[in-house]
Amino acid sequence: MDIKHVCFFDSPYSKLFKDCSQELRKNNITSDFLISNYGYLAYVIGEDTKLLRPAIKNLQYSDIEIKEVLGIQSLNNNLLNKFNRRELDEACRFYAYFSNKIQTENSTSYVFYNDLRWQNAIAIDLLTRYNIPYIVLERGVYRPHTTSISKTRLNGGFKLPSSNEKATIPSKTKNYSKFLTYTRFATFLALSKIGKLFNLNTVNQNKSYSFLHYFKLLKKELIPSPSKKNQALPDKYLFIPLQVPTDTQCLIYSRFKNMHEAITYIESEFIKSELYNQKYKLIFKVHPMDTNTYNVNKSFSILIDLPIDSLIKHSKGVITINSTAGFESFDHFKNVITLGESFYSSFKGVTSDNNKNLHKWLTEKFTHAQYSKQEWINFKENIMFHYQIEGSIFSYNSRTINSICSSITSNKHIND
Repeated sequence: MDIKHVCFFDSPYSKLFKDCSQELRKNNITSDFLISNYGYLAYVIGEDTKLLRPAIKNLQYSDIEIKEVLGIQSLNNNLLNKFNRRELDEACRFYAYFSNKIQTENSTSYVFYNDLRWQNAIAIDLLTRYNIPYIVLERGVYRPHTTSISKTRLNGGFKLPSSNEKATIPSKTKNYSKFLTYTRFATFLALSKIGKLFNLNTVNQNKSYSFLHYFKLLKKELIPSPSKKNQALPDKYLFIPLQVPTDTQCLIYSRFKNMHEAITYIESEFIKSELYNQKYKLIFKVHPMDTNTYNVNKSFSILIDLPIDSLIKHSKGVITINSTAGFESFDHFKNVITLGESFYSSFKGVTSDNNKNLHKWLTEKFTHAQYSKQEWINFKENIMFHYQIEGSIFSYNSRTINSICSSITSNKHIND
């Protein structure tokens, strides 16, 4: 398909999509932005923008749309967070709207950030049915220096091609201005509140966007806890990187509803394992974007806030739901047990706890590395080729923009 127009859905919390739009215009490709929250204007001001809620307000739908929407896997339609009546009504109207849109617009490609937000999941389901091109992006596996990109699904839904291609890890991009990033996000929050006040935001929102929540995050970053920082590592331990409780990858691609459940399961299985008898410890690290408080069994578990690279390096092995920290662990030649689906599940160093036998795997799989260094290098290069580009939403450069634009307009692979 000869792409003449690009429709960007909700922007990430940066100007990345706007800069891509401006680059596409140099090649006479037009674009517009379809946004679910008035706050996103902070990142795409000056672009052709359409608010989703007013666009679908008066549309009608039938039982067919209801059945289709309820069958689509998304953050708002899983076992934990069922659509309420108003949300389902809005999702069905969006389904009718987007179904008509893609059948009447030709030579258009679509760009998403995250594939499991409710409107993105519905749109991607329809685009897949009609074989219409799209790309989806998400935070990369080497953060903050890479971005995940796919023409199908991401993370737990990504299937690595069998071909062995090679791509090196992109160079580190320049540091971004935190002041500018925080200022823009504060503007986003303010505009989001205005949108909510005047019914401009969709009923379905992927986050609550509470000022208090983000104030806590800022405080956590600026004033780290000295009590945790000063803790020494035990001689023998397993490392468990916790994830954000609202992480779509956890909620969709694992059986856990929250991190409390994951901690309880890991601890209960650990005490049944031989490693417990050998006086090993469990070290949990709370995700930097998580402000919740967690309780662990202090007789063998420790909550600690040291650099993740060091925690992986000195561990016996890593247990994770499906965090990118699992992928990084192979750089240190560690075995990894996953409690959910991930993009790296096919690697030899991974043991998937699908049958809830963690205590068994703890004893069997952490005795020695299950793979060679060369096997890891080959797998990593294949992932980098098929799944990663240089730069992140906050620290990107012209190569990042060119890689995204090339992927939008070309049928070739992202790194060809």
